[in-house]
Amino acid sequence: MAKGRHHFVPKFYLSAFQSAPRRIHLYNLDSARAVAHASLRDQCYRRKFYGPSDDIEDALAILESRAAPVFQSIRTNRTLPAIRTEEYATLLAFVALQVLRTAVVASRTDTRVDKLMKQVHSGDPRIANVDLEAMRFGYTDPVLASLQSLPAMLDAISDLHGHLLVSTTNDFITSDNPAFKYNQYCEEVQHMGITGALCSGLQIFLPLTPQLHLLLYDPATYKVRRSERYSRRSTATVGAPVPRRRGYRQAKLPRAIAWSDVERVLAAVDRRTPVGRRDYAILLLLATYGLRAREVAALRLDDVDWARAQLHVTARKNGHSTMYPLATTAGHALVDYLKAGRPLVADDTSSSEPWRRSRRSRLMRLRAAPATTCMRPASKRRVQAHTRFGTRASSAWSKRTCRSRSLAITSGTEAPTRHRCMAKSRCICCASSRSATARRRYDGRLDGVSQSAR
Repeated sequence: MAKGRHHFVPKFYLSAFQSAPRRIHLYNLDSARAVAHASLRDQCYRRKFYGPSDDIEDALAILESRAAPVFQSIRTNRTLPAIRTEEYATLLAFVALQVLRTAVVASRTDTRVDKLMKQVHSGDPRIANVDLEAMRFGYTDPVLASLQSLPAMLDAISDLHGHLLVSTTNDFITSDNPAFKYNQYCEEVQHMGITGALCSGLQIFLPLTPQLHLLLYDPATYKVRRSERYSRRSTATVGAPVPRRRGYRQAKLPRAIAWSDVERVLAAVDRRTPVGRRDYAILLLLATYGLRAREVAALRLDDVDWARAQLHVTARKNGHSTMYPLATTAGHALVDYLKAGRPLVADDTSSSEPWRRSRRSRLMRLRAAPATTCMRPASKRRVQAHTRFGTRASSAWSKRTCRSRSLAITSGTEAPTRHRCMAKSRCICCASSRSATARRRYDGRLDGVSQSAR
């Protein structure tokens, strides 16, 4: 005999929240209406939800019959089954299934398909006269498309640990979409999804009774208090109801350098020399526009539109270009460098005005100072270069600061981490005992390594 009714939330699960035998209190969010003592068997079902046959419904009933004793044991003993046991695997399977089988998930699946199909066919000239917005794309049985990912979901959440939240009062409620996902670790991320099954910091919540709540969490991201680590349960309080997020020192990069530090770096540049004028202009471009080093190195004379006071940056990521207004301080620094710092080269014309020379000539022409080589971030190739030319290479950064002071920040503390020389002993470009010939030989070979690394 055909059943017709296909439940997407099991009746044995809803029975833990019943108000009376086979009755349950309801609140309809759409109509904002409360229903007292509604029929339990008439909740969370749809006609032929899993297709025209009852095969899927019968298969799910077998899994529910195996999960019911596990849930009963948790409610009675108020403890979770041990990890890597058959009972714990059954609990994970039920949670994975409940995440994928509800009407809410089926509606979201159809919505994604509808948006995708309209986006794909929006530029098709064969259906230019068709109003795609008036059409609706989707599956006949969208929940079956969602259930196809059940094996992948089981594999993805198999490493999650369980924790039981216990309340002394009836604090927990359930719904027609009882298992919900969250990610406290990535809650500040807004530009992408954070509740995927493979996302770091995933959390899955499932209320079991009005007093018990199951939490599955990523053990690599969150930690449990030592007193609750082995019992795997805690009292649900407003202060700390869930395992706390792990915290690591220096886990996040600073969002920006303080402007006071930028001013100290700019003040340390000797602008009386051609190299200092060049360095001052480069640092102003980096600090004012946030350009990358290669973008500054690729600037040409015709990228500066003096008439319109604009700076055109062409060597950006993915071949993009950007037009910036030319700041007054950056413009003055460039003019000072072009007039009294930048040397004439073969492709320059004989014009007395530096900005009217060959328009495709590179803007920055002076060779980098030796200190710039030392104070670049460490890389594998650069560490190999130090080893090859007679110095003892250390790890990524050494505790010995670079002896050169052309770009160092003059303060009472040690230089910043990213401005350290990578060699434990004095490197060739810093050691005063090395001859000028050795320094030139080292600079030439290291420049070759840098060009190959780019």
